[in-house]
Amino acid sequence: MNTKKETLVFAIVCIFGVLLVFSVYGDRFLSWAGKTNTPVRDPITSAIDNIDPPQLTDLLPDRPDGPHQKFISEDSCLKCHRQGVEIPGLGIAPKIKHEIRSDCGSCHKPKRT
Repeated sequence: MNTKKETLVFAIVCIFGVLLVFSVYGDRFLSWAGKTNTPVRDPITSAIDNIDPPQLTDLLPDRPDGPHQKFISEDSCLKCHRQGVEIPGLGIAPKIKHEIRSDCGSCHKPKRT
């Protein structure tokens, strides 16, 4: 009779322990398992996860109309950054990590030299 109560108490303690551990470390487990959460958006600045957007590096400084000099159009940005294409002599363009916006230059500013 005592062993049934002890087993029941042990099972309840184990269940609560698992729930407690998952509530503390659940996000890490989900990201490890490949199930990432939706990014947290700051409602005032619209920054994702409160990270400042990277500045645009001038890829071709010898060309006055080169990419990243100024915002031209959403399509011009997406040519390279929608899928992360390889640019010969420069490397791989990083894939956009957020939803597509109509004006990339509203957040991503060209670096001034």
